[in-house]
Amino acid sequence: MAVLPAAQAGTDVGDEEFQLGRARETCQQQAGRQGLTFNRVVESHSVTGSGGRMIGADVIMSVTRGGQTYNVRCQYDNMSRVATIVTIEDQNARRATVNASLANVRIGPGQNYAMAYQLRRGAEVLILAEQWQSDGVWYKVRPASGAMTDQVGWVLGDLLAY
Repeated sequence: MAVLPAAQAGTDVGDEEFQLGRARETCQQQAGRQGLTFNRVVESHSVTGSGGRMIGADVIMSVTRGGQTYNVRCQYDNMSRVATIVTIEDQNARRATVNASLANVRIGPGQNYAMAYQLRRGAEVLILAEQWQSDGVWYKVRPASGAMTDQVGWVLGDLLAY
C-alpha cells in the first residue's frame, strides 16, 4: 500500500495545506485498516470551526474492496488526529444534479413535510428511492459529496436533472 506523502518540513506549505495532507494520509491509512485498497483522493475539504480555524477535514477517496470500486467519505479530526470512514457510496446508484437555484430537501416525500436543508444548483445527489405523490415524483436523496453526505431527505423530481 502506497502512502500519500505528507508535507515536508522546510517547504513553503501553508498550515491548512499541511493539515489537509495529514488528513488525506491518515484517511488512507484508516481505509487500509478496514480492508479497503486505496486508489486515489477524489476531493478533500477543510472543516472550520466558529473562529475560522481548521478543525478537521472531509476526504472523499476512491477505494476497492472485493473487486468493486467505491467512493468513501472519511472525516478527520485535527485535535485527536483520528480518521473515521463514515459512508460507502454505491457506485451503481442513480445520480442527479440540482437544476433549480435552491432545492428544499424535506424530511418526507411531499411539500407538507418540514424542510431538512437546502441544496444549491449543481449539487450532485444519489437517488436512494422514489415515491409518487399528487404533486409529482419525490426522490429520497443524499448529497454525493461534501460535508453533508450523511444527510438523507426528499426532493421533488422537477428540481433535478438526470
